[in-house]
Parts: sequence; structure tokens; C-alpha cells
Amino acid sequence: MWVGTRLVASTEAYAHPEWKRRLTASRRQDTVNTLLFGPELPCQPYRVLRTPAVDAALPQQDEICAEPPSGPFIGSTLLFPGTSFATPGVPMPRFSALPPTPDTTGDFDAMGMPAGESVQHIRDIRPAAEIVAGMMAEARALVAGTLG
Repeated sequence: MWVGTRLVASTEAYAHPEWKRRLTASRRQDTVNTLLFGPELPCQPYRVLRTPAVDAALPQQDEICAEPPSGPFIGSTLLFPGTSFATPGVPMPRFSALPPTPDTTGDFDAMGMPAGESVQHIRDIRPAAEIVAGMMAEARALVAGTLG
């Protein structure tokens, strides 16, 4: 079982508040598996939240993913926060696979915001400990046959 999307929507996750907000407002059909994102690692499948920029580019995704990034940067971010390698103001090219962190600025409608299909079950931002405790309680109930 994958729980990445749910844990992005936790209070501790180093994710931009706008990404978290969009996760809590999304449904399964608001995600798409695409090859658009990742000039850093071209043409790899990446499930992201749908945005107008994603929807407009989907018909050309095969061509776009094979080309080097072009056009104006969509934002900037900090790489390696909290380390001696921290690099502020890193420009994000169009369709960058770098997810938005609290240090990210720019056009969030143009950014890749990873999200699994289970996003439809996320409606709040909670501490990770509560999320994991709830998952464990549900698993115990399933094993005991008391949840159906």
C-alpha cells in the first residue's frame, strides 16, 4: 500500500500549503498520469493533480517530454533545505518535476503536484501520527472482521 499522497497532506510534510490545499479539494478524476513533467528525468510517468496547464499540454505530451525545457521559468525553489548543500532560488523550468515546498514561489497552476488516485479520500490536514494511527486502527478492524 502506498500512502505518499496522504502523508503530503500532514502538518509535518515539507510541502507548500497550496499543494496541501489542492489535495484536500481533489477527487480521483482530478489526477492524471502523464509524461509531461520532468525535464530533470524526461518521459517518466508521473501522476499529478490536473491543472489547466496540464490539460492543455496532454495532447502533446510525447513531444514535450522529449524536448529540453523552454520558455520562461514557472517559479523558483530551495533545493536541499536544512543542509549544508541548501541552494536557494533554483529556477524551475516549465514542467519541472520538483514538487512545491514551502520555499517555492511562482505559478502553482504550472507546477507538478504529485497525487495518487486515493486523493479522493483526503479531506483534511492532520499530524502524521494521527494519520498512521487511524490507518493502523482500520487495519486491525479489517483483520478482526469488524470493518466491512
